[in-house]
Amino acid sequence: LALVPDLVVEAVSTHDTYEEVAVKVTEFKSVGVKLIWVISPETRTVLVRRADGTCVELDETGTLSGENVLPGFACPVADLFI
Repeated sequence: LALVPDLVVEAVSTHDTYEEVAVKVTEFKSVGVKLIWVISPETRTVLVRRADGTCVELDETGTLSGENVLPGFACPVADLFI
């Protein structure tokens, strides 16, 4: 029995390459993950990818939302980098 999470949070480390992160995101999307947050401490941004193919990049002025996966969840992006 395979379980697919609704949300995946990927924190990019200094040792990760762009290609490695892109492969992980592609794999998450291919198994049906509904919401993917790619957190980049270096750029202090969060890339939000949705199952419908849309994505948005949030900087420190943005607010991360749980959307329909975590209803009611909201977190200022800046708070992730304190």
